[in-house]
Amino acid sequence: MFYPELINFLSSDTSIASTVTSYSDDAGSYPAIFSDEAPEDAVKPYIVVRIDSAKNNDSVIMESDVYVDYFDYDKSRVTADAAANHISDRLDTISITSENLTDIRFLLSSRGYIKGRDPRTIHHNSTFSTRAARSRWMRTLT
Repeated sequence: MFYPELINFLSSDTSIASTVTSYSDDAGSYPAIFSDEAPEDAVKPYIVVRIDSAKNNDSVIMESDVYVDYFDYDKSRVTADAAANHISDRLDTISITSENLTDIRFLLSSRGYIKGRDPRTIHHNSTFSTRAARSRWMRTLT
């Protein structure tokens, strides 16, 4: 998967990083952008990125779904909207590369708020479809 590359991209964008808190652990302090789930001691607002398994594992092109969730609590939705808009705009315009994949492209599939039990909870989800060429196949072609 391409978690490190995606989280690094989101964390290095100051407009996105400024909408979340900082998180500190043994590795240091960094913007609160996590893969799969947030640590229990993470303070909102933060972002959680999830990547679904590849849809077609045996082909040259790998397709997957990426979920970017922005979480906050008891605040205005203005910041969540701004963060979600910026994330969508940035991911829609880039291509990233990982060790195993080249030219990972993002296409926004859906976005919106997810209601929780507590009405003060803010949970905004942006879902992207991705397509990428597998590096091992590309190396055999060149």
